[in-house]
Amino acid sequence: FESHICLGTLPAAEKRSPLFRSVRKNGNISDTPLSGAAVHAAIRRRATRAGYDPDTVAQFGGHSLRAGFVTQAFRNGADAHTIMRQTGHTTPAMVETYAREHAPLVGNAVTELGL
Repeated sequence: FESHICLGTLPAAEKRSPLFRSVRKNGNISDTPLSGAAVHAAIRRRATRAGYDPDTVAQFGGHSLRAGFVTQAFRNGADAHTIMRQTGHTTPAMVETYAREHAPLVGNAVTELGL
C-alpha cells in the first residue's frame, strides 16, 4: 500500500462483533455482519485478483478458510481445545473433522514404531 486510506479510526468493537461487517453507502462501517454470500464472493474476488486460476478459485470459500485455519493450527501444535476457543466448536471431534491433513504420515502412529 502506498498510503493509509481509512477515513478515520476503527469503531469500538464488542468482544463478539462480527469479523466481516458491511460498509454503508456513505463509507461508514455498520454493526451488521456481511452475509455468507457476500463473504464467499469477497474471498473469490480476492483469490482471482491474487492470480489464482479459475479452477482453484472455484474451490475457495468461507468454509475452506475455516478448514485451513483449523488445519494450520493443528500443524503448528495447537490442541483441539485451544482451537475450539477460536472457532466456537463444542466438541474436539467436530474440530478434528475440519483438519484437512492430506499427508498420510502426519499424526500417524506408524511413525512412532521405529521401523
